[in-house]
Amino acid sequence: MSKTFCPIPWIMLATRTNGDVRVCCQANQGKAHGLLVGRKGQPYNLMRDKILDSRNAKLACEIRKKMLEGKRHPECVRCWREEDSGMLSRREQELEMWQDIFDINEAKKITRKDGEIPQNLEPIYYDLRLGNLCNLKCRMCFPTDSSGWYDEYYDVYKDNYFYDTHGKVQLISRENKWQARNNDYDWCLKENFWRDLELKIKYIRHIYIVGGEPLLIKRHYDFLEKCLDMGVATNIKLEYNTNITVINDRILQLWSNFKEVRIGASVDAYGRINEYIRYPSQWEVIEKNLKRIDMMEGNVKAWIACTVMIYNVLYLPEFIKWKLESNFQRINPPTRPKPFLTLHPLHTPPYLNIKALPLKAKQEIEKKYLSFCDWYDEYVNQTNPENKERLVRILRQTLKGYINYMNQADWSHELKRFWEITRQLDRLRNQRIEEYLPELYELIKYTEKNV
Repeated sequence: MSKTFCPIPWIMLATRTNGDVRVCCQANQGKAHGLLVGRKGQPYNLMRDKILDSRNAKLACEIRKKMLEGKRHPECVRCWREEDSGMLSRREQELEMWQDIFDINEAKKITRKDGEIPQNLEPIYYDLRLGNLCNLKCRMCFPTDSSGWYDEYYDVYKDNYFYDTHGKVQLISRENKWQARNNDYDWCLKENFWRDLELKIKYIRHIYIVGGEPLLIKRHYDFLEKCLDMGVATNIKLEYNTNITVINDRILQLWSNFKEVRIGASVDAYGRINEYIRYPSQWEVIEKNLKRIDMMEGNVKAWIACTVMIYNVLYLPEFIKWKLESNFQRINPPTRPKPFLTLHPLHTPPYLNIKALPLKAKQEIEKKYLSFCDWYDEYVNQTNPENKERLVRILRQTLKGYINYMNQADWSHELKRFWEITRQLDRLRNQRIEEYLPELYELIKYTEKNV
């Protein structure tokens, strides 16, 4: 099996929340952010460009060429970092997902030596970030991902603008509320985009819908209705990344008609810790909606997508214990490759990356993880002995991967920024890290005085 091939550059169309087209979301860590740029030096953008326009952008061709040569392209650095740490990367997951439909042999058949593919080759896989409209303002987010961040962005950074891949985004105050001057993130409300996408429905096999919070985008409900009207919904797998605070009856009814529905619930911790990170979410609403998803009928796969960062890395054992005790049937079941939680390491902002923790904290976290593995060994021995070897191995490999990633580098110089932003947000949100994350605070409080 190739150690560099990934089907994404051949079969996918992916966007940023501003409508810019990119190779995939993982490539955001690359120097060029994975952006597919046209001849005039501007990123392709679905506000003005057609879906097929970017198929043979220079970067896409370069990446395909490198992959078929067995070489690592630097724009794919996030996957390489994760694989080198022993984590399961997005590349590896996509290889498994598409192995029966599109593999390296198929790629070689249709790809020229310069990496070009037929311009009219329709994407079968879409990763659509439908703007930044969101009802939460998570601590690791930014205005590019959440419109809820506009007001606090000004309070924290004292700037009325920020930068995205398409340039400077000006914020203006209207009726004591901040918003983007040019509606930069409203591209997904434009009919020209939806009409173009609806022409592609018959080719689509998988569509990944993200935001902001995608379930707030009403126009996408009409798109799902169109799939039903055309009689092709049973050919399409839907996948969502959602904060699950706005699950409604209409979306549940629509989902029941599709070939498969995959729901990644963005939840980062249990109870008040999650409320601290994903403000202003309410745990009782999240827990209720998780149970609602778990009881859905039909071909549903669901998982808890947890972003691992400074705020929650110490509390992963408690989160996993809660998940086990909840006895979910569909959400990360024991039969799945990730039977506890679906974990993703936070890469940016760097001041929340777990590499920024001081050495003392890293050592305590490692000790806690190893102790938890011993507890889990005994737990599985009592509850699921027939699968004990596999489940224990997966947990140990997973936690060891995060220990390795955490210890890859010393970014403790970022702690000054960590405390500045944490205290600013605590003040604005009437929260205190000491009250919500007391164990973490005790581990790292001495660093606040030293920065």
